[in-house]
Amino acid sequence: MKKADKSNAAIIVCMVIAIVSLIAGMTIIFVQKNEMKKNPDTSVKNIVIQVFAPEHDKKTYKVKTEKQYLGEVLIDEKIAEGENGQYGLYIKTVAGIKADESKSEWWCITKDGEAVATGADAVKIADGDNFELELKTGY
Repeated sequence: MKKADKSNAAIIVCMVIAIVSLIAGMTIIFVQKNEMKKNPDTSVKNIVIQVFAPEHDKKTYKVKTEKQYLGEVLIDEKIAEGENGQYGLYIKTVAGIKADESKSEWWCITKDGEAVATGADAVKIADGDNFELELKTGY
């Protein structure tokens, strides 16, 4: 084989490798974009929120939402009212029941009966989640 033929063969091999790499890269990008569209964080989620307060009947809200965080759902669905504090949403009223700060009342958030370690704004939701908001007395 002549030197020119070897050189042409090397160029062809390099071009084939470049084309295959380009196709592989485009395929990866296409797959990633499709996976992002299927991201469960932006899909519709069905959650249940139960409200417990002394001297009040239990209230249950079944919510269908695309929101990602509990705080957004509570405000958008008008289940709770509050104000933004240094730790996010400070819940003052739930289902029309206002916490009386003079009695050291506050709203406790639990998920499946377990206390959450963050404020409502930081509680990520997933399809099928069950949350409870309970009016507590004493800090």
